[in-house]
Amino acid sequence: MTESNIILINRSRLFREGMRSLFEGAPFSVVLEGANLSSVLPKLGEMNTHDAFILVEWFADDDDFLDGIHKLKAMGDYRIVALTDQLDPRTLISALQAGARALVLPDISLDALNLSLELVKAGEVVFPTELADFLVTTFKGSNRFVDGTAADQAGLSEKELQILQCLVQGQPNKVIAHRLSLPEATVKFHLKNLLRKVKVSNRTEAAIWGLTHGVCSDAPLEPSTH
Repeated sequence: MTESNIILINRSRLFREGMRSLFEGAPFSVVLEGANLSSVLPKLGEMNTHDAFILVEWFADDDDFLDGIHKLKAMGDYRIVALTDQLDPRTLISALQAGARALVLPDISLDALNLSLELVKAGEVVFPTELADFLVTTFKGSNRFVDGTAADQAGLSEKELQILQCLVQGQPNKVIAHRLSLPEATVKFHLKNLLRKVKVSNRTEAAIWGLTHGVCSDAPLEPSTH
């Protein structure tokens, strides 16, 4: 199995050394590390690591940090994995809007982290259950981050609304397909249309859109016919 490159960015040297040690023997290799983005960005231009994972400690309130993330994205197709222990809207939304492909908590196990990285490598956005539950609790019924367009005015079909509800619950396509008695290919088709209609780029942003537009996560679903 081909190893994937990882770049570690964290203030704690002990954390970085621990992660480097933990990744030994795993299908991931730490090729660069630093205490902050500013110390790492100049070195990235000298390395052929444009598709590497960036495991970075996330700072939602630091404009210089967020500016560094935008510079990072302009340099290559990096897979950003945000490490945060701050369960607050600003941190989560800033990471997702900045293009993070995964959100992980500090107490994640190595096996779970490896699985998250594999899912990101396959093109998924990883959204841990703890964070999904937090967003449901925080945003349900809220008017924050709303663009004025209600979910029932976005032109969504019945199936698209059902899929959006499943996304709010953090369900992957296979679970959605089983729950709605639909082929997985049909779920992907409706999901693509859903993303276009609500003007977001991925399923995580769609879930947040649903939460902020009144989509209930615990209402019963009726299986669709096809």
